Amino acid sequence: MSRLLAILIVGFAALGVGHGVPARADDAAESRFFDRVGRRAFAQRRYERALESFLRAQRAAPSPRGLYNVAVCARLAHRDALAFTSFEQLLARGDLDAALRAEAVAQRDSLAGTLALVRVESDPPGATIYVDRRDLGAYGTTPTTLALPPGAHQIELVRADHEGASMTVEASVGQSRQVRAELPRHVGRVRVDVSPPSATIVAQREGTELTLSSGVVTPLPVGSYTIVGAAEGFLPASATVTVLADAEATRVLTLSPIPTPRGRLLVSTGAVAARVSIDGVVVSETPARVAGVTVGTHRVTVSAEGFREWSQDVDVREARTTFLSITLVRAEPGI
Repeated sequence: MSRLLAILIVGFAALGVGHGVPARADDAAESRFFDRVGRRAFAQRRYERALESFLRAQRAAPSPRGLYNVAVCARLAHRDALAFTSFEQLLARGDLDAALRAEAVAQRDSLAGTLALVRVESDPPGATIYVDRRDLGAYGTTPTTLALPPGAHQIELVRADHEGASMTVEASVGQSRQVRAELPRHVGRVRVDVSPPSATIVAQREGTELTLSSGVVTPLPVGSYTIVGAAEGFLPASATVTVLADAEATRVLTLSPIPTPRGRLLVSTGAVAARVSIDGVVVSETPARVAGVTVGTHRVTVSAEGFREWSQDVDVREARTTFLSITLVRAEPGI
């Protein structure tokens, strides 16, 4: 074992499990217990016993340090396949310092020529790998390189919301095989009925958008979607839908017309009772409060028997009240 390996395993063991996935207090305590047992066995060069303890510590609270200890002890215990796999999993992490990464690369590569290796990849990546039987446990996730006993092996890939894949590979000592599988997403169906039918419909998920048509059954990969309908002159409407494999989900979207902006008029003519017309339509008598007047410029006319008609363009603003205090002038006789 190199001097760097010896320094690193002692340093890692002395520092405990940190820099991994946060562990519960009882898991961390269990990991520290087995870590101490493993260090004592390692110091006594009882590498099989140290390996067993470090494996139990790693299962209790996974960490890059614990994985490194497993890899080193596996090699010293002549468990080369386990050592290679552990170094490979360690190198898949992005939080290793340069010295440790260089040492792990050297150790992994020195083992490669003595093992039967299989590189397992999938599209998309992140599939759980099983070899021969599921009850043997997972062999990590794709992409990764496995060290397997020579001979034929059944590789099974499993990824949530995707179709699985299974393939046979012949592993040979001193050779590296490669297997790769496409894992299509499981598909369900969705139908959205929208009013008005002319509205555009999109299904949004994880930053992507898929266009749907009203009343049309559309296949979609399984998952949760936000369905959004939009049409000119209408307020957008949305709904959530969960698409399940080999099932059909339906949603109804009803878009509401965009409300016409409106304001109010207050018209006073003092002691004179007068009729108020807006754009030629009589709407009230003074004193008048006229609500729901559309925003914009309107012709307001105020008239009363014996008085001159008052007429003027008035601007009505949204959610505001426009006050008109008008003094009507008496009409001259004969006019």
